[in-house]
Amino acid sequence: MSEREFDRTVTELRSLLEAAACSVAVVTEGRDALRYVAADGAGAEEIVGVELPVAQGLAGWVATSGQAIAVREARADPRFAAHVAERTGYVPSAILAAPFLSADGEVRGVVTVLDPGLDPGDPLPLREVEEFAARITRPDLPAWSLSFERGHVAPVPALPLMGGRAWALDGATGAGVRVAILDSGVDADHPRVGGIAGAVAFEPDDDAPLGFRRVEGPHEDLVGHGTACAGVIRALAPEAEIYSVRVLGSNLKGRGALLRAGIAWALEHDMAVANLSLSSRSGAMFGPLHESADAAYFGGTVLVSAANNVPGPTYPSQYASVVSVAARVGDDPTAVATNPRPPVEFGARGIDVDVAWADHGSIVATGNSFAAPHVTGLVALILGKHPGLSTYQVKSVLQAISENAAP
Repeated sequence: MSEREFDRTVTELRSLLEAAACSVAVVTEGRDALRYVAADGAGAEEIVGVELPVAQGLAGWVATSGQAIAVREARADPRFAAHVAERTGYVPSAILAAPFLSADGEVRGVVTVLDPGLDPGDPLPLREVEEFAARITRPDLPAWSLSFERGHVAPVPALPLMGGRAWALDGATGAGVRVAILDSGVDADHPRVGGIAGAVAFEPDDDAPLGFRRVEGPHEDLVGHGTACAGVIRALAPEAEIYSVRVLGSNLKGRGALLRAGIAWALEHDMAVANLSLSSRSGAMFGPLHESADAAYFGGTVLVSAANNVPGPTYPSQYASVVSVAARVGDDPTAVATNPRPPVEFGARGIDVDVAWADHGSIVATGNSFAAPHVTGLVALILGKHPGLSTYQVKSVLQAISENAAP
């Protein structure tokens, strides 16, 4: 990673945590020192270029131990390098630091956050720093994926589900389950899709009373993204009834009003589950999309939402009323893991996945977008075999069949 990319990383992380400062230090070639190569915020200009003995300071402790650390009273910690902080002109209270690792597990450097903006009593958000540290060496992984990697995903209590996966999935085909795909459209003629049961498009129209128009009937996939999701779902739940609800344009972006209209359409047409391989980072959409997600929750439509591939709050994946999904490494399309430390609750196959795409073709793709339809397909199987389950019951079943559910 270049110094410019390091700069961008620390700026983004500092903004995410509303921190006083953030820095990245790399372990020198002789592994005897940490050299600060990027910083943002208080003392930034003074610390870039500084070398700290690798056994000194909290960052040095992280570099030598390979363990992340969160300290609320840094000045009272004997490992704290006070003279380095004083040299920059800023002495922090709270410090969060996490190592970033090479492919073979060797510490390559340390990401450090000083004084994140928190209300008194809030827990120190070390996990976010760990996620960023992982992305420095694994930029190919979407955000939140680290939580589901082996060695990171924590065990959860097993639920007393008689028969386990066999009860939930054996013999299920998704028959009778209506699945809406809110996306860029679906190519019904793609061989991996094998037809759809219906379609509607919501298109921007500034002259319309609501700022958009609703067009019923077949339409094309403007990108290939929706077709990719449909192909994943069809492979898992071959007899599900798939409906294309186009809410995104050719740039894979869309207005919040169109997404809300698509969710409302799914409710009106008795969709059992809706796949949302999209999520908004707009704070202005928090309230409106929350209303839509709650309406789906109480109306009996399970919303499966991918988290954004970039760290930070995204909607509707952030809401407890949806099934939130991130990508994880693996080849088994039916494997799922549950995360006891949300906001992202479930991890599914989403790294280097062969998916359907435009022009009846296919691509190998990575992203939370492609993990979500794997969970949607599982939900379709569960609901096809056990119709009438509520969203919270579906989540319970997903947890019960998760790989990390304790035996």
